[in-house]
Amino acid sequence: MRSENQERYIKMECGHCKNDVSMKVVVDELPVPLESTHHGDGYYSSLKAYYDLLLCPACKEVTLRKHLWDDHLEPEVEYKILYPQFIGATHNLDSNELYHFPEKVRKAYKAALTVKSIDANAYGVLLGRTLESVCIDQETVVKGNLYNSLQEMSKKGKIPDKLFSIARRLKDFRNVGAHAFMGELTEEEIPILEKLCQMILSYLYELPMLDRNSEQVLDSLKKKNAESR
Repeated sequence: MRSENQERYIKMECGHCKNDVSMKVVVDELPVPLESTHHGDGYYSSLKAYYDLLLCPACKEVTLRKHLWDDHLEPEVEYKILYPQFIGATHNLDSNELYHFPEKVRKAYKAALTVKSIDANAYGVLLGRTLESVCIDQETVVKGNLYNSLQEMSKKGKIPDKLFSIARRLKDFRNVGAHAFMGELTEEEIPILEKLCQMILSYLYELPMLDRNSEQVLDSLKKKNAESR
C-alpha cells in the first residue's frame, strides 16, 4: 500500500506528443459519486467515477482519464481517456455510463443497444427514436417532424452545423430501417450508425459533464498545490 505522499507514475503513451513515457499522477483517483444501489438486507453499493490527471514529462501536457467502480463491478479496472482524445470519435457509450443522460434519452438509447446485435433495421429505427428523445429534451420539437426538429436545434445554437449534418444523416438511415421499400440496413452499417449517434450524444451530454468534472479536478489540483507551498 503506497503512502499518501508517495508520488505515482503511469507508463503510457501521451496523447499529445505520442511518446511512450512514465507520466506523473498529479491528481490521483478523485472520486465523483454517481448513484447508490440497494441490494437488500440493508446493504448499499455506491457507483463512483474516479478521475486521474497525468502529466507528461516530455511535452508538459496533461491527460485526463477515468474509471468506474463499485463493489459489484469486475476487479479489472477499465480506464477511459477523456482528454486529449475527443470522446465522440472513439469512446463507446455503454449501458453502465448513461447515468447522466436525461431519462427519455437514456431509455431510448438503451433500447437501441438491446437490438444492436439482433437486427440492424431495428437498431436504426431505435436510434431514430433516440434522436426524437433528444429533440424533446432540448425543447426543439417542430410539428412532430424529426428533420424540422433537428433543424430547429441547429437554429437555436444547441448543435453546430456539422453536427446537424450528422444528425440528418442518422435520420436518413433511420428511414431506411423503418421502410422496407427503401431497402434495408445490414451489419455493415451498424458501426457508422453507432458513431453518428455517439457523436450527437457525446456533444450534448458527455462534453458538458466532462467540462464540469475537469473543473473539479483542476480546482482540486490548485488546492493541493496551494497547501504544499
